[in-house]
Amino acid sequence: MRRAVKGVPMDAYEFSAQVYGDARTASSDERRGILPVYVDGNNWLRAAIDPEAHQFIVTRQRDGEQDERWSVDLTKTKRLYPDATYSDSFTKRYTFRVPTLIGGLKRDDMDQSLPESWRLTYERNGTWWALPTDTAFAPVVAEALRQGLV
Repeated sequence: MRRAVKGVPMDAYEFSAQVYGDARTASSDERRGILPVYVDGNNWLRAAIDPEAHQFIVTRQRDGEQDERWSVDLTKTKRLYPDATYSDSFTKRYTFRVPTLIGGLKRDDMDQSLPESWRLTYERNGTWWALPTDTAFAPVVAEALRQGLV
């Protein structure tokens, strides 16, 4: 494994990384990622994307031995049920625990009979915005989804 390390140790920081490549032809040997915590060659935390497995993988090495590994499936879908606290017979609200990046939706077959006046919107910083009706769209960060009359 090749490593490139740059930076100054800090207690709290944010980072972002953009990974380029063709996931259709990549192998698990072509993982790309970052070392958000690097003490030395024997103690580090690595966060990487495995394009072949479609997973985000976090690996920890302590005292020269890998002792923990976590993985998150990047192709997973999640079913949401209406939040009864904020829903009624005309409006359904789906609340997320944390702001969530959404780039597509799959609606239940039951929802196909809804009138055109019903719209799907998302909440960001207390304001509701209309979502496109396509199943895939430019990703947005949402705190909740709402379906109801406009």
